[in-house]
Amino acid sequence: MHDMNHPKSKEQYIIQGSDFKARRWMEPFGDNAKFFISAQDLLRMLFRPGRKHVIFRYQNSSPRLTTDLAYTLVILILTTVRKLIRTEIYWIMHNIDRETTDKFPILTKLRRTSLKWASKYVFVTDPLFKERFFSADKKVKSISFGPKFDGTVGQDTLDAIIELGKQHDLVALCLGASGDKYVHFCRLDKLSALAAKHKKTLLLILPEHAVYKGDNAIRIKEKNIDEKAMAPYVDFVYRINDDISMPYTIYAACDAAIPVVTGRDFFTYEIIEKYEIGFSEEDIFLASEAQMAFAKLKMREFMQDRTWHSLADALAP
Repeated sequence: MHDMNHPKSKEQYIIQGSDFKARRWMEPFGDNAKFFISAQDLLRMLFRPGRKHVIFRYQNSSPRLTTDLAYTLVILILTTVRKLIRTEIYWIMHNIDRETTDKFPILTKLRRTSLKWASKYVFVTDPLFKERFFSADKKVKSISFGPKFDGTVGQDTLDAIIELGKQHDLVALCLGASGDKYVHFCRLDKLSALAAKHKKTLLLILPEHAVYKGDNAIRIKEKNIDEKAMAPYVDFVYRINDDISMPYTIYAACDAAIPVVTGRDFFTYEIIEKYEIGFSEEDIFLASEAQMAFAKLKMREFMQDRTWHSLADALAP
């Protein structure tokens, strides 16, 4: 890979967002990496000298129409004049089919369409998405996430899980943000019923925001759990997204070698099935030790060729 920090290099790499994914992806660019949260941030950066590479990501709606309209205009103007201002545009399409928040569908479609048209490359977050939806499109390339480096778990949380875990046959980790696309939280009753049907008792480890009435659950306060520390006490991670996207939870689970369980009717199942890194909601209760060990082996394989450098490698001239 090229040295992104070469003193002569006036190239600026400007990415949308400053979450952990953006920061990890941009590490190879060193001082040439910039992060924008708002349209104002972006405009300010575009007026600096030198060549720019602007990497757009999520295109969720703003809460207010005026803000959404202004942001859409900025994108339309930028995509039109990009060559005049020596700017390359890229788009990381995290969600293939739709944005998580879409209050003003016409504006969202305008943004997505103009970004797809103007981008030098559109990046999807897994080779599976490339081969399944864009196999013939030369503009679409796949990148990946990488291993999880942070996360915490309090000793009191661990002690409680160890203690309760002894009283159950299986322990499921079911975490993540709240939102309509995270379907696993709506299916906890179904999962517990399946366990009972297979004569197994199931302990659910849930975040504080999860709405679930059963008494087979423990609520934990950690916002970003350390899956590796939890791995000895957890049998599987339960996760379902109802859109076509790569949940980072899958990486965290693979990194900790905790098999993933998901619903057969959702795209998340296609990911699990393709890489053989987990089970459907039914199959987990029938899984043998050998099948669990095989899933963990495949999880190590999954992580072998996936690195946070993938974006820099794809952008390197």
